[in-house]
Amino acid sequence: MNERILIVQLADIGDLVLATPALAALREARPDAHLTLLAHAHSAALIEGTGLVDALIVFEREAFSRPRSLLSPALLRRVWALRGGRYDTVLFLHHFTLKAGTLKFALIAFGSGARRRIGLENGNGWFLTERLPDQGFGAYHQAEYWLRLVALLGASSAVRPAQVASAPPPLPPKTVPRVVIHAGSGGYSLARRWDAAKFAAVAERLRHERGAEIVLVGGAGDDTAAVQAQLSAPALDISGKTTLPQLVGVLRSADVFIGADSGVMHLAAAAGAPVVAVFGPSNAAAWGAWTPQGRSEIVRSAPECSPCSYVGHAIGLREGCAARTCMRMVTPEQVTAAALRLLDGVDAPPEPLPKVPVGTKRARILGLPVDAITYAEWLEMIGAWVKGDTARHVCTINPEFAMIAQDDVLFKNILLRADLCVPDGVGLLWAGRRLGTSLPERVTG
Repeated sequence: MNERILIVQLADIGDLVLATPALAALREARPDAHLTLLAHAHSAALIEGTGLVDALIVFEREAFSRPRSLLSPALLRRVWALRGGRYDTVLFLHHFTLKAGTLKFALIAFGSGARRRIGLENGNGWFLTERLPDQGFGAYHQAEYWLRLVALLGASSAVRPAQVASAPPPLPPKTVPRVVIHAGSGGYSLARRWDAAKFAAVAERLRHERGAEIVLVGGAGDDTAAVQAQLSAPALDISGKTTLPQLVGVLRSADVFIGADSGVMHLAAAAGAPVVAVFGPSNAAAWGAWTPQGRSEIVRSAPECSPCSYVGHAIGLREGCAARTCMRMVTPEQVTAAALRLLDGVDAPPEPLPKVPVGTKRARILGLPVDAITYAEWLEMIGAWVKGDTARHVCTINPEFAMIAQDDVLFKNILLRADLCVPDGVGLLWAGRRLGTSLPERVTG
């Protein structure tokens, strides 16, 4: 009897897109297995007709929207009905980050009746029988995580592109370069949005310099109308007028796509469009454009507090900070330059060289770095830095700051990313000794 595998990916469009390389690898490795995908109804159309799975089971987003709903009789009946699929294996393409989410996946695991339960382990995978260590968001790209996970079932973990369903686009043939713009961020986090006026400025310049045709895509709640209102001549607005496969067809016809971190950006990458993706609070190392056989550029201002969401094993600030400085500091000039490079086939400039690590011995106190350094060593280090050309950030950390950082994700991220955290407080010296890392003296600000 052929093995029956239930694959669970209950996130939205972008996450499902990034799961398709793993689905393709599993399909290739196990052609005789029966693969069923459990997905959200909103994104399931992207898989239909691709041949990646044999069957689809869809749940509405609202099914797991509240912790109370997890124990509703209607939902429990639906989860228990999975047992009728006679699954041998259930595979979770998720990080188990929140308690309610973990309970949801545990219910699915036991409801499926599968003996093998495979997923990432970050300390919450108590219901799994086989585990791959979860090294945190951004340690690997999401697509790479899932490729590594299906390798536990004998599939290849080699990098491969995403695959999604496509349909002919409702557009006339193009006669000039086609620039597709998505002025949205999906409904999950508005903090990822870039300003509509800046999108319009980029569109105007690409029209002027390349005679580009501007096509606006998106859905309800996106900033399409605000972009259109600031253009000197109307763009072709097809937002809300396509199915998901038709949208893929539109994106496939683009000479360049421009947007922020969103499901539409991931569709553009899967469609093979050259992608300019603006990132701020979200983690580009985890969710950057997946274009292993194409071209893309990530544009970000990269202040030290960014990214602030989905870092390590925590969600962090899903809605960013009130200032959203990281998105505000990205300029139309930066995005236009990236788009022109993609249109012209020019490589992006090299990334700045990483900073040379400070090299001091560090204590970890309440999860925060505290450097074992004397005041004299610090002054000598500053003298050497002044003669160099690399900016450095020093934080003075005391017991009060250490406690504040336990509840302030943004502050904690800054401390974690600083070049040096000098110990200001006898409490830290005492804690360092208790933890086995001697801090030689207080180093005050």
